[in-house]
Amino acid sequence: MKTCNYATVRFLPYRETGEFVNVGVALFCRETGFFDFRLETERGQRVADFFPELNHDLFNLGQQRFSQELDRVKRLIRADDRGLTTNDRSGIFQELVRQRESVFRFSELGTVLAEDPEKKLDELFERFVNRQFATVAQVQTTSL
Repeated sequence: MKTCNYATVRFLPYRETGEFVNVGVALFCRETGFFDFRLETERGQRVADFFPELNHDLFNLGQQRFSQELDRVKRLIRADDRGLTTNDRSGIFQELVRQRESVFRFSELGTVLAEDPEKKLDELFERFVNRQFATVAQVQTTSL
């Protein structure tokens, strides 16, 4: 088992209200140098439902740019030719997920154990973005 850190990616268009929608997850395993992320690409309707007044073209453009930045960080962390140490890779991840003012930002770090970090990333995405933990019975009892 490997110890991995993860953070959800939150879309928070109005800082004043603090309302956000989880739109992705990033995961880093210090032991292996694994870093990857998943961003929602097909269900932009959730964002539209939560923020109906929002210009969707701007959201899509912002998400595209954010994804490009995560791809850049992924290439940097995974690069074998740069002579990065484990501490260097960890520092890059820590800098990526640190708190900052942005419409796309990360949650606080969580820690999980994973045999397969890529599979764990998919599981976390399903849980935090697609809310696969919410069963029909849970939804029915919470709406009473």
